[in-house]
Amino acid sequence: MKKIFTALFATSAFLSISFAQTQRRVLVEEFTQASCPPCALYNPAFNAMLSANASKVCQIKYQTDWPGFDPMNQHNPAQVQTRVTYYSITGVPTGVVDGNYKKAGPAQISAANINTRWAMTSPMQVTVTHAIVGNDVNVHAVFTATAAISGNVRGHVVITEREIIFQTPPGSNGEKEFSGVMKKMLPTDQGTTFPTVMAIGDSVVVDATWTMANVYNVAEIAVVAFAQNNTTKEVYNSEISEPQPLALDAKVPSLSGLGFTCNTTINPSVVVENTGVTPITSCDITYKMNNGAVTPLGWTGTIAPGGTASIALPAQTVASGKNTLEATIININGTPDVNATGNKATENVYVYLNAGAVLPVAQNFSPVVFPPTDWVVDNPGNDPNKWIRGLQGLGGGTGSAKIPFFDIEDGKIDNLAAPKMDFSTLSAPINLTFDLAHKRRSATTIDQLTVMASGDCGTTWNQVWQKSGAALATTTGYATTTYTPLVPDWQNQVINMDAYAGNSNVFVLFVAQSGAGNNCYVDNFNLFNGFVGINENELSSGITISPNPSTNGIFNLNVNLDKAKNLQITITDAIGREVKGFEMTKLINGSLEINLQNESAGAYMITVTTDGATTTKKVSIVK
Repeated sequence: MKKIFTALFATSAFLSISFAQTQRRVLVEEFTQASCPPCALYNPAFNAMLSANASKVCQIKYQTDWPGFDPMNQHNPAQVQTRVTYYSITGVPTGVVDGNYKKAGPAQISAANINTRWAMTSPMQVTVTHAIVGNDVNVHAVFTATAAISGNVRGHVVITEREIIFQTPPGSNGEKEFSGVMKKMLPTDQGTTFPTVMAIGDSVVVDATWTMANVYNVAEIAVVAFAQNNTTKEVYNSEISEPQPLALDAKVPSLSGLGFTCNTTINPSVVVENTGVTPITSCDITYKMNNGAVTPLGWTGTIAPGGTASIALPAQTVASGKNTLEATIININGTPDVNATGNKATENVYVYLNAGAVLPVAQNFSPVVFPPTDWVVDNPGNDPNKWIRGLQGLGGGTGSAKIPFFDIEDGKIDNLAAPKMDFSTLSAPINLTFDLAHKRRSATTIDQLTVMASGDCGTTWNQVWQKSGAALATTTGYATTTYTPLVPDWQNQVINMDAYAGNSNVFVLFVAQSGAGNNCYVDNFNLFNGFVGINENELSSGITISPNPSTNGIFNLNVNLDKAKNLQITITDAIGREVKGFEMTKLINGSLEINLQNESAGAYMITVTTDGATTTKKVSIVK
């Protein structure tokens, strides 16, 4: 901590400002915690309300040391406790508006409360700026009376981290996003004492420096300054210095030249992005392959602000199976990069030296072990949310491949690779089919699933199928809690793979890109040399049901197909409970009676499946 300079200016300042009360910016302080269940329940909506009123509000979040573990509290527990004691806080979450105008759970603090306080003019003007120089945050705050003020008034300067996003919840309540977290109060948690009487135009200046510690992302450092009556606890006014672009900053968004290959030598590159405002002319990188030695590499060139450069690494020898490359930026323009966020990337390369599997290749994901033999889950970033085994499958079956978009941060990509396959002796037709189930979280969440294929063992890739947003959804409506598919939700997908006939090293890759939406399921992967027996449209048009609605629960399922098919028929109620199911063999034309006389009035789903195609018809019983 460096010296704090506090000064009082009278006459000269008096002449240069308007002698009127000023616009207020409302201070909202919240006491919260990463292991507090109600905090996770109320904070998302509360934070959204604060964001919607960002021009009217300054926010500070104090992470307490109860009821459980919270690493953010451990970075500065003493100053958090000072504010807990100051407001006599006994539970979390608790919100405080302008010191004493509203103290309640966040759910009880509304935009109306903010607007009411914001409409009241303030007797003090607050300005604050900050700059990051090396590892120091230099702060300059000015508190100026715009009306006569007397009493025990103090000025507080609070360094916050505007946004902290964890890959996994740091506590036990599931929260991963935190905003306005208090890092340090300057010069101390007692603030700076103002003169007992301040005339219009009198100012107090606070200059302070904090050497950063325990900061998750330097680029998110912000500073809030506020003036508070220490007797009444009323906050007269507040202001914020928002996060500033760093002069020098870089990150490694990705590594290239990895993925899937049949070669034991690869030529990877490190992609470096300039996230600062100064051109990068040199950087020092370290890298290592698997458990090998850490190797330094120097680079010179020019990366403009906002630009990227691909820095080639020496050729690397890799072994059969999974190999991991790690690269880290150490220095930029000869100086350490103070913002370590994003400085390191870890990605995998999978080497296939075995012969490709011959068709047909089928997988229903019923084995408990996931991924199945010869399948690969590629999880860039190595976070815990990735492709996993789902417990539900087509027609109520056990097992599927599940990508839990519900728990994956927006923009994150995860891959699921099928075994290497050999098409060298095949000719058209070659088809890939799979069953899909997905429900959207909201109209604004856009998850995406892409199927990529390579005919040259990963050297080049082509998109062969893609759906996102509403097109990816296999059922209507939205699910705001984690989605589990019902029997009618499944849809069969068909991809023509004729372009890869004759290739001996064929890869198929499911690429899932999260939109922070809801879970997606893949079942019954089937890649075969032959025609698809029937498509969904053909099956749907060949199945009709009458009467609909039925007054007695008796329906006729009418079948009119081009060729004999084995039909699996499942009837479920409105909540997905299976009420009846049976199978018909070698049926071309005919009518089948479905008796639901013992069921209650309401809606039911009749699902017919054959040869990988599925159609679902909605019927109603009216009694």
